[in-house]
Amino acid sequence: MTTPASSSDAVKVKAEVNPVSKRLTVRTDIPGPVRVEVNDDEGRPVLTKDMISGDKAANIDVSRLPSGFYIVRCTSGERSGVRRVHLGQ
Repeated sequence: MTTPASSSDAVKVKAEVNPVSKRLTVRTDIPGPVRVEVNDDEGRPVLTKDMISGDKAANIDVSRLPSGFYIVRCTSGERSGVRRVHLGQ
């Protein structure tokens, strides 16, 4: 049986500039390593970027993705957090 992480254990995820047009900047409260995954509205990963220790932000080129809503999931070990972003051209 898996116990859900308490909200204090969740990774804080900040997506700068929402709605996003060409470049998504993601910041977390963890210095790394963190996996950043951009998922489509059906939960399928469309982009993934790994932040190494010491990274404060991940810059992700989203210019080739269609407009719509996406879920950004950041995971570090057992901790994770999500943020919904709107991609508009």
